Amino acid sequence: MLRHAAMVVILLLAAGGAPAYAQDKPVKLTLAAGGSAGSWYIGGAVMSEIVRESFPNINVTPVPGGGVANMRTIQKGDADIAFAFWSTAVEATRGEAPFKTPHGKIRAVISLFPLYLQIVVRQDGPIKAFGDLVGKKISAGRRGFVGEITFLRMLELHGTSVKDIEAKGGKVNFLDYTDSTDMMQDRLLDALSSTSAIPHSSYQQLAALFPLRMLPIAEDKIQAFEKKYQGWVRAEFPAGVYKGVDAPVPTVASWSGIVARDDLPADIVYKVTKALYEKRQRLADAYPAYKAMLPKENTVLGMSVPMHPGAQQFYKEIGLVK
Repeated sequence: MLRHAAMVVILLLAAGGAPAYAQDKPVKLTLAAGGSAGSWYIGGAVMSEIVRESFPNINVTPVPGGGVANMRTIQKGDADIAFAFWSTAVEATRGEAPFKTPHGKIRAVISLFPLYLQIVVRQDGPIKAFGDLVGKKISAGRRGFVGEITFLRMLELHGTSVKDIEAKGGKVNFLDYTDSTDMMQDRLLDALSSTSAIPHSSYQQLAALFPLRMLPIAEDKIQAFEKKYQGWVRAEFPAGVYKGVDAPVPTVASWSGIVARDDLPADIVYKVTKALYEKRQRLADAYPAYKAMLPKENTVLGMSVPMHPGAQQFYKEIGLVK
């Protein structure tokens, strides 16, 4: 009798009488995420849970990363999927700075939310415009990360440089969020710059201690930045996110998303895409920036690199792409 029951189960599985994952082999995926406590770090952990709940045979393991590093990690095959700035992804595929060679293995999966250039200072201080940063102590973010690159590019568009800032007695530091927040709190820094989601947890921490001012970017500089760097657009940083920032602030932003290696099987990418799309409310509940995903059309917004066939198949089925 037991042998007969076992045979029935085997036949049912073979005939598709059980969920698809019961027939699938275990799959292990590495997800290159971001630094600790940021939107990518938190989102990576939630994505791992979402995919495993939807398809128990797929195990996603998040690992630390960053906007530039993740593109290199995907190209080398050291990760299967990764967080990305769409602006950085297109630079990687073309082999443009900061990349030395084309990274042709990067494929789009899903869009997440915009990341804003956010330069903050104390509201009670003398710095009111970007040009006032000359001669001041600044954290531009960690070396090699998109935040640092964006800040240096903005300096160039303003006709200045790190040397100019330091020639006037200032200092440009390249620090992580934790160190830069601590130094700003202790008045060892005058300004912090990052390219990050809303809200930035480090800025929230500072705003709980003293009001902040966010430096606006002039319209002509925004237009020049958009023209020179694909994937960047004019954006209004909304009022009320941080104490002291009481009116919208003009700046630039780049949407972020998830990319996959081009040789990752289409059926796996299809399942990952389906899981993240259908349970994107879970991401929004975990971190406010992911609320940008809730309008379904935003899940394909801003993609600057070719879509992975697995993702494309899913979006075709739900009518988001043709």
